[in-house]
Amino acid sequence: MSDPALGLTMLALVVVVILMGFPTAFTLMGLGMGFGFAAFYDPSQHWMDNRIFNLMVQRTFGAMTNDTLLSIPLFVLTGFLGAGKTTLLNEVLQDEALAGTLVIINEFGAIGLDHLFIDVKDETTVLLSSGCLCCTVRGELVSTLEDVLRDLDNKRSPPFNRVVIETTGLADPAPVLQSVLGHYLSRRYQVQGLITLIDAVNGLSTLDSHNEAFKQAAMADVLVLSKSDLCHDDPAAVQALVTRLHAINPFAPCLDKAKGEAQPATLVS
Repeated sequence: MSDPALGLTMLALVVVVILMGFPTAFTLMGLGMGFGFAAFYDPSQHWMDNRIFNLMVQRTFGAMTNDTLLSIPLFVLTGFLGAGKTTLLNEVLQDEALAGTLVIINEFGAIGLDHLFIDVKDETTVLLSSGCLCCTVRGELVSTLEDVLRDLDNKRSPPFNRVVIETTGLADPAPVLQSVLGHYLSRRYQVQGLITLIDAVNGLSTLDSHNEAFKQAAMADVLVLSKSDLCHDDPAAVQALVTRLHAINPFAPCLDKAKGEAQPATLVS
């Protein structure tokens, strides 16, 4: 059953319960859902496609359980300084197949996408020509995630169906994941994976010299090898890096971006 159909069924059941004379609590719940319908119903959409039904399902099941079936998929993109996060972000934000993606970054200037801005929503959020949204972190990450949900629920921003968070190059990914997993936000966002980029040119020395890079590799759900095409004269070094990564994190697949193994639409779909 589709989300709108499920939401409509829930509303009908509440009405039936009220008509059958069940206690006042059910009546109040029905009235609340009725007011919610009036507040969020979008007359420009077909009645069966209206987002109000999705909201009814999310709010009802989210309040009673930790069910994440209807949660927004969330991906964390990390990698040490110079690993190629900006290049991958550019590809994500320009890929029409990923329209409806909200990317949370540290600052707009770092990704060089000004030419794709088609609508500046406010000082922290812009809409791109590909259909993606891009916003900057507003203070703490949790506050940013709360703000974008509030804007979504109140129809102050275009809808989005996935979130990609870019961390800084020196970030420990654990606190970033904990921001979502250890918070009530886990009822609205579902962490789908940590994607870590590894620079093939400097990867081995970076892993040896920087504990942050080691943690990023160790916690990854997917490892993406970047810049391997710059090491064509030394394939043994690339293989040594791959062997090292498998030793650090034997469960994460290691994809070579230069060989086309790590397409953005595959990584964050």
